[in-house]
Amino acid sequence: QGLVDVAMLCGTDFNDGIRGIGPKTAVTAVTEHGDLWGVLEARDAEIPDAEAIRELFMNPPAEDVAVD
Repeated sequence: QGLVDVAMLCGTDFNDGIRGIGPKTAVTAVTEHGDLWGVLEARDAEIPDAEAIRELFMNPPAEDVAVD
């Protein structure tokens, strides 16, 4: 989860991230505040659709493929 939180703070294909947060700052912030929600609260920031984006990373859609 921590890696997903760091990625979301930096920005992904699905969100722009938080302005001024790069990889180093994101790792430090998640370590200090515990998770994405703690960082967002501490910075008074918001990531639209954060719950849905996090769920997509944590449980990506997958299909079983038959190999002949």
